[in-house]
Formats: sequence, C-alpha cells, structure tokens
Amino acid sequence: MEPTFKENEVVWVYTWAYLFNRPKIGDIIIFEFEGKELIKKVALLDGSSATVVGDNSADSLDSNTIGKIAFKQIKGKVLTKNKQG
Repeated sequence: MEPTFKENEVVWVYTWAYLFNRPKIGDIIIFEFEGKELIKKVALLDGSSATVVGDNSADSLDSNTIGKIAFKQIKGKVLTKNKQG
C-alpha cells in the first residue's frame, strides 16, 4: 500500500489540538520517537498513552514495533498535507 504521507512532505499540523483535549481514535497525529517525527493514526487509547498504526501494517514503524506512545510525545494533529502541483 502506498503511504498517505511521504518523507519530507509538507503537512499542516495543529499543535494546540491536544492542549486541553485528548486525541481521538482515528486522529492522524505527529509524534516524536527517537529523534524522528512520525505520522500515524490513533487506533486505541489507554490512560495516558495511545496505540498508533501506519498505512502499511506489514512494514510500518508503529505500535506493533515501538509499543504504545505517551501523550507527551504527541506534537499535534495533522490537518492536511500541502498540495503541490
């Protein structure tokens, strides 16, 4: 499956989205993991952590490989990507 977002693509991120609210299942988020910013979909919520999944479950750096992510790792909610053309 072709990824929705590609490396070095410009995306619009709402950085205040989770200042007073928790993420919701289905939200596309950007978060930090080992110095990298990753974009994934929230699949499950558990206390103060989230399980995230990628588009290509067979080859994705998501919760299947890195485990749950803490809410404090989330940098914001991805709103859209910049259309080029």
